[in-house]
Amino acid sequence: MSAMTAARLIGARDARETHGFLTVGEVSERYGIAPDVIERDLHRDLASVTFKLTNGESATFVPVGDGAVARWIEAHRD
Repeated sequence: MSAMTAARLIGARDARETHGFLTVGEVSERYGIAPDVIERDLHRDLASVTFKLTNGESATFVPVGDGAVARWIEAHRD
């Protein structure tokens, strides 16, 4: 089995979208919210999931299907 990398995890966009997990950049692109606003609220007001891989890489995803996250997105859309 090949080692998981952050690039592979991030590259699996179709699979992640099916389950409602987008990167900060994807949330920004889709909903028109500046990345710095999203980053500011990560781990404070906005739920996120960060995978820290054994090779030192990490990847952070926003669960856009979560009700609280959906409300945050609506409140911050351009």
